[in-house]
Amino acid sequence: EAVSWIVRNQDILLGYAVNLVAAVVIIIIGGIAARMISGVLNNLMLGRNIDATVAQFLSVLIRHAIIAFALIAALGRVGVQTASVIAVLGAAGLAVGLALQGSLSNLAAGILLVMFRPFRAGEYADLGGVAGTVQNVHIFSTTMRTLDGKIVVIPNGKIIAGEIVNFSREPERRNEFII
Repeated sequence: EAVSWIVRNQDILLGYAVNLVAAVVIIIIGGIAARMISGVLNNLMLGRNIDATVAQFLSVLIRHAIIAFALIAALGRVGVQTASVIAVLGAAGLAVGLALQGSLSNLAAGILLVMFRPFRAGEYADLGGVAGTVQNVHIFSTTMRTLDGKIVVIPNGKIIAGEIVNFSREPERRNEFII
């Protein structure tokens, strides 16, 4: 009975098999393309002296986005309605974005600080009302050592929102003494 069912539905099964093979090929090509594009993007950003942390983060983000698009295309090829999948991904992205709003603003500020370099490690600066020597600029925060020996960790969002005064960038400074 099973053999006769297969013979009767041979065209339908062949169509499903072709779509399944095409979906697997889409996933494989998407994975290869994601790996290649993210690698080229990472090397390009490192060649332009963008911080390695930012370059790696953005290349991994691009890789996962390309893989997600490949998976959605493969699901569409198999016959799954992709509009609902995209709507669920959009809602999940919005929820994650709202939950991580502060962290995402610090991340964006960290990327801006790394790209524009208003200060570097080892320079003396006043960042958001805290004066000291910059030790590290991380993706979410900046670490400083004040003159009295305290280690202060400042969120990058606060630094970007405030005034940045770099005392070390210029070799000469003028001091005024009112007597």
